[in-house]
Amino acid sequence: MRKFITLFGLFCGFAIFAHAAEAKRPNVLFIAVDDLRTNLGCYGDAAAITPAIDALAARGTRFDAAYCQQAVCNPSRTSLMTGRRPDSTRVWDLVTKFRETTPDVVTLPQYFKQHGYFTAMVGKIYHDGGKMGDPASWSQPAQHDGIPKEADYRLPKNQKGGKAAAYEFADAPENVYPDGRVADAAIAEITKLAARANDQPFFYAVGFRKPHLPFTAPKKYWDLYEGKKIPALEQPTAPRGAPEIALHHSVELRGYSDLPANGDFAPATIENLRRAYYAATSFTDAQIGRVLAALKTAGVADSTIVVLYSDHGFHLGEHGLWAKTTNYEVDTRVPLIIAPLGKSKGAATSALTELLDLYPTLADLCGLPAPEKTEGRTLRPWLENPATPSREAVFSQFPRPWPSRNAPKTMGYAVRTAQQRYVEWRDFQSGEVAARELYDYANPGAFEAVNLADDPSRAADVTALAALLPPRKVAANSNKAWRADALNRPRRVIFNNDGNDPILKIKRPSVEDMLAARTTPLVGTHVDSIFYCSFSAGFGNFSHLTKVGQVHFAQEDIFVNNQLPALATAGIDPLTEMVKFAHGHGIELFWSMRMNDTHDAGKSGQGPVLFKLNKLKQAHPEFLLGEPFEKLKAGSWSGVDYAHPEIRELAFRYVEEVCANYEVDGVELDFFRHPVFFKGPARGIAATDAERAMMTDLLRRIRAMAETKGRARGRPILIAVRVPDSAAYSRVMGLDVERWLAEDLADILVVGGYFQLNEWNESVALGHRYGVKVYPSLDDSRVKGEGSAEKRMSDEGYRGRAAVAWAAGADGVYLFNQFNPKRKLWNELGDPRGLAKLDRDYFASIYGVARAAGGNFPHQKFQTLETLNPGDPKELPAAKAVMAKLMLDASPSQAKSRTLGLQFDQPFASHQLSVKLNDTTLAANREANGWIFFPVNAAMLKAGANTVSVTRAEKSSEFKWLDLVLEVRP
Repeated sequence: MRKFITLFGLFCGFAIFAHAAEAKRPNVLFIAVDDLRTNLGCYGDAAAITPAIDALAARGTRFDAAYCQQAVCNPSRTSLMTGRRPDSTRVWDLVTKFRETTPDVVTLPQYFKQHGYFTAMVGKIYHDGGKMGDPASWSQPAQHDGIPKEADYRLPKNQKGGKAAAYEFADAPENVYPDGRVADAAIAEITKLAARANDQPFFYAVGFRKPHLPFTAPKKYWDLYEGKKIPALEQPTAPRGAPEIALHHSVELRGYSDLPANGDFAPATIENLRRAYYAATSFTDAQIGRVLAALKTAGVADSTIVVLYSDHGFHLGEHGLWAKTTNYEVDTRVPLIIAPLGKSKGAATSALTELLDLYPTLADLCGLPAPEKTEGRTLRPWLENPATPSREAVFSQFPRPWPSRNAPKTMGYAVRTAQQRYVEWRDFQSGEVAARELYDYANPGAFEAVNLADDPSRAADVTALAALLPPRKVAANSNKAWRADALNRPRRVIFNNDGNDPILKIKRPSVEDMLAARTTPLVGTHVDSIFYCSFSAGFGNFSHLTKVGQVHFAQEDIFVNNQLPALATAGIDPLTEMVKFAHGHGIELFWSMRMNDTHDAGKSGQGPVLFKLNKLKQAHPEFLLGEPFEKLKAGSWSGVDYAHPEIRELAFRYVEEVCANYEVDGVELDFFRHPVFFKGPARGIAATDAERAMMTDLLRRIRAMAETKGRARGRPILIAVRVPDSAAYSRVMGLDVERWLAEDLADILVVGGYFQLNEWNESVALGHRYGVKVYPSLDDSRVKGEGSAEKRMSDEGYRGRAAVAWAAGADGVYLFNQFNPKRKLWNELGDPRGLAKLDRDYFASIYGVARAAGGNFPHQKFQTLETLNPGDPKELPAAKAVMAKLMLDASPSQAKSRTLGLQFDQPFASHQLSVKLNDTTLAANREANGWIFFPVNAAMLKAGANTVSVTRAEKSSEFKWLDLVLEVRP
């Protein structure tokens, strides 16, 4: 008998769904609610007044154990709409657009659109409406998908822009608040969709913003809860033993004007906030009721599948937390109701479910082919039979720090089984586990009260649950493993050669002469890598025998002795010869491309010749950043504008040609020479998201091509990028460097150039976080002042700079614009221990504020390191200490002699000032050429930042502090 009943039930269930494939396809009403908890009548909360959602559950299937994949809007909605987990979409924050990280992904509504559906939306479906929407998903423009914050309010006192009160309930009609207007628009649109539903089925997405903060609605919804007892706050303190990283400071709520920025909320405040949340929920429920009624009025209720879900949950004081952004139950569990066709009686299932299951489920119910590359599973079995056995586990995750615009440093990966939740907080790159959490739900009274992960009796649980966590896609990178040996070879010193050797440095077309000019003497030195820039003076103008770009055959002006024409006639390609020589002597050879060289912008010298001979720029002046000789605020007019797809395509093809035809070990994309790529930044206007996406897409194409070419030849082609040493500054230029690293688009990070913004350890930490090698660029100094640049460019100056770079954890040093191959530095800079035995000078600042040749986007506000030099002196007000920072490695403390030198703009008596090093007063022992020198004891110094302070006596004459150096003599 039991067998007969089961089979009969299954038969009836299949009958419900059979006509989805046989008859015309059903419509879909897809209702999204923001921040909605399971505090609903149909989920057992007697206090909640939610008749519309309850009625939907009464005729559909209620999923009691549904979970989001990341408890915050953008990642959760992206995961649901793409059917992919956050590590697959690479969307973990509120600002990343999934079309930047997965440009070819087919979204849920887009899939329906491709299969003949008319797709439309109103309200909040994707995060942040218009800014983060996706036109490719819809058959018509979105409605009401973006609202200003002040539109959340009705009362004038709150309509001042930004966050005002945390809750507001004005005595006003429904549609003065955005969700009321969303319902109005949805009702009107359903009438239109229904009119043509017989000819074309519809997929209509309706997104409601409440109960998202601020909790606002007409007053009658607040009044609904007058005297009504809201459920008591469950578990009001953090779980005992929970790691700090699992918690947060409720910053989303604390940003509202009527709440304290710190400290606990008063009991009355908590009570009002919880009541306000319930009231806002009831308001949204009423709007949902209006929309569902419109389906019936339009005559399409019986032919429309209805789905209702929330993007994540919301803390209302549980664990001492407010809002979302954790891996806890209250944040990750969501209401989910599916009312398919032919079903009139409600059911509930306790089967574990994920929001990303919705994509394959709806495709299945509507008779569409199973979508590819989605990571969920169809819920049809539980719709047909709610008692169908559940899967073993579902998964969520959340990054730290939060909020952040960058890839995560740490990711908490959570697995939820029927009775337990286990969380591993992993270093995002290495996978090393920093903390664990284990919670047991078998006892309903112990709701996440104690973290059991360290309980020895639970060790078996921890092991079993850890084994369920899916492998991280970010770490599972076979290409990265394949490149590992090539990447990990030593690069003590990288020599950047600008490719002028065959053009300006030799007098006869001889390979031997070309190599002797800059290369042959480097054999046997610390130079393990040569980054060979085949001229690149002006975009597309090269010294290798390109067919995609043009070869620099010019023999005019300073190029009168150019040997390239004769070399080419003899069949000699400088890049080929460089590769052969380097590999013959155990040296790595990268081809370096200057991504926007503007040596052709000048009015004299090589500028006019280069520009006249550049065929691309002559034929297409519209591709340039400015008009000829236009003076731009932050760049050179002759640079190319990467906003043009033709320019990005050419850049790609230049790199592709080299990867296909030359046995290079890698490619360097030099974004520092010169660092302007779009018209906005060239005029001092920050690059847009769209511009950053263009450059990231170019990097993706180059990486993919290099992988393919490398695999074909059986040897990797590495990618190096040379960029400013600030990810934030690079972003305003249009270079999303941290995203490149997070997406494994670069193996080597060369940082800095004619200016430096931060201490090297910041760049080292950034690169190493993503498994990328980091090489500080030690460019020539161009500070003003007699002898100032020469002192910094001396052997002693370079040794001090290299010592500091090595001490910061750099993987080697990179030298730019240093072309004398016989200089003894090439046998010194790659050995930190050896440097400690040599004379060294440590300057407070090598470059000062500085600027890139040709100009660059203003960078001063991004500059955190010391800039003291004769071109940027420090005023010395009377009787006030003025500080300067001096970065050192540990070796000066071990030397025999250390002398601190300070330079001032005029002579003075020694009693007129006081000088301290790390709070120790110094005594001068000599003066020379405007400098005053102080002997320094080893105990006064420390590795890292040292502080030098100068105080001018109150009645002394005025003077300026020009320079600071520590001379170390072993």
